[in-house]
Amino acid sequence: MSVTNDTSAAPEVQPSVQPARNPYIVCPYDGEILPGTAEGSKLYLNATKSVNEDKRFALTIENALTIKSQLAQAAQKFGWSSVVTIPISYNAAGEPLTRNNLTMNPEQINLEATCFHGAVAFGKPNYTTLKFPDMNAVDIDPFNVEEDRDRFQLQVRLDMLAKYIYGHFDEAAIKTVELKSSLFTWKNSDGSPSLDGATMLKVIMDEISPSTIVHASVKG
Repeated sequence: MSVTNDTSAAPEVQPSVQPARNPYIVCPYDGEILPGTAEGSKLYLNATKSVNEDKRFALTIENALTIKSQLAQAAQKFGWSSVVTIPISYNAAGEPLTRNNLTMNPEQINLEATCFHGAVAFGKPNYTTLKFPDMNAVDIDPFNVEEDRDRFQLQVRLDMLAKYIYGHFDEAAIKTVELKSSLFTWKNSDGSPSLDGATMLKVIMDEISPSTIVHASVKG
């Protein structure tokens, strides 16, 4: 993610003491996750912790049910519903009209939809054509610009999901997923990459479910 932190124009209150929008929640992952704070860092690191090599998933159809179950549980536990529930259609204002869950019904979601969802998080989505021009991430400033904070939260969760995938699938599986890295790797203005974990997850679901819809011509 490409985040600027121009603190010269920031209010005196620092992000570490800014309250979550809704502090009255049972699960901390359902609130704002701010990895730059002590609490947020603990939540982030816990969710993205790797498992031992012998416990990592091989990308096989035989493992399909186990993989789907594990990912569904992780999404619920770590507050990833906003990134695994993929909008299928939008109105002109960019508000989702229909959605489907990537861990439960991946066959009803195509790559085009997950890639566009990535553009909503990182890029310049066109809600009329449902396309985006390129894989260049736009700069955001959630510290100073309140309108950027929802997008920042989406980016954080997509990044967490990507790291979870890297830490729970074996080397061969990761190599298979990375063959389609052009679909989920966004380039920040400083040259660093940001990963769209939902599109990575869709690639995984396609590999273990051959009947899944595949289509990814969304740039333009």
